[in-house]
Amino acid sequence: MQHCRHATIMLRFHDRNDSFALELVGPAAPHPHPVGDTYVTASVASAGFSGSCNLWVLGSELEQFRAELRRLDQERHGEARLAGVDSRELTLVVRAIDAFGHLRVEGRIGGTVACDHGDVHHGVQFGFEFDPSQLRSAGQNPAAGRGEELCR
Repeated sequence: MQHCRHATIMLRFHDRNDSFALELVGPAAPHPHPVGDTYVTASVASAGFSGSCNLWVLGSELEQFRAELRRLDQERHGEARLAGVDSRELTLVVRAIDAFGHLRVEGRIGGTVACDHGDVHHGVQFGFEFDPSQLRSAGQNPAAGRGEELCR
C-alpha cells in the first residue's frame, strides 16, 4: 500500500532512477527561526541509495542559491551551492561539467540519531547528471513551488 501526501516542491532534479528534491515542510516547524529561513525536507534516491532529512536553510543562503541557479541557467558554466544551517544535514552543488553545458548535481544529506550509547550520524552522498532544462524551474521563487501528490 502506498502512502501519499501533498507537498510543495521547491527544487527537483532527476534523471532516470536518480532524483533529488527539496520540499517545503508544513507551517509547524520544530524550532522558531527568523522570518525568511525555511524548514525543508531534502530527499535523494541515487544509484540504489536513498534517504531524507528535515533541516533548516537560511533565507539569505536560499536567495543566493536561487540567484546562482539563474546565472548557471543563463551562462551554463560555474556552479551553485547550498548548505543547511548544519552542513552535516545538507550540502548541495549544481555545476556545469563541460563546455557544452551538461550539468551535475552532487551533495550529501544526513542527520544524527541519538542511540543508547552515543549519537550515530547517518547520511547519503550522491551525484548524477540531469537535463539542463530543469534549471529554469529550479531558480523560481520557492514560495511559488507547485503542489504535488507524492506517493511512497
